[in-house]
Amino acid sequence: MKRHNDLPLSEILKQWSKKDKLQPMLVQKKVQAGWEEWLGKLIAKNTDKIFVSNRKLYIHMKSGPIKYEMNLGREQLLQLINQKIGENYFEEILIR
Repeated sequence: MKRHNDLPLSEILKQWSKKDKLQPMLVQKKVQAGWEEWLGKLIAKNTDKIFVSNRKLYIHMKSGPIKYEMNLGREQLLQLINQKIGENYFEEILIR
């Protein structure tokens, strides 16, 4: 017998992750997992740390010139990452 409030498991997990504030951690793991594939080996090799806080993506770089170049294309990077994770999650990217 089918109930009227049946939801797919994916929808239930999505609601649960948002409710329990797990979403930032899940988004951070998605970005870390896809970082090298999305931006290439050179940038991944020079990335020190990636973390998420308050809908902002913090990226710590080892190389000054690469950090400068990434700051120039910060808006395109923001669009790319939001597209790759499948939602418009990040409001800002801070590269340090």
